[in-house]
Amino acid sequence: MKLTINLGEKTQEIVSGIALQYNIEDLIGKQIVVLTNLESKILKGVESNDMLLAAINEKDNKIALLIPDKKWSRVI
Repeated sequence: MKLTINLGEKTQEIVSGIALQYNIEDLIGKQIVVLTNLESKILKGVESNDMLLAAINEKDNKIALLIPDKKWSRVI
């Protein structure tokens, strides 16, 4: 899944593997935790510079995005 995120001073594209558990429409406006300034990688033909953080439940392999308690970045 390709996401465009607003980091305040700029927007970035992130490619993530959460499409099986999240619809893009449900993510718009949601706050997420992002690692920035990573080495650029081409994933599925798209340059990705950042990484969203998530946790996985080992019992059912469900993914949960980490949500900040303060304003950070939003999917746009």
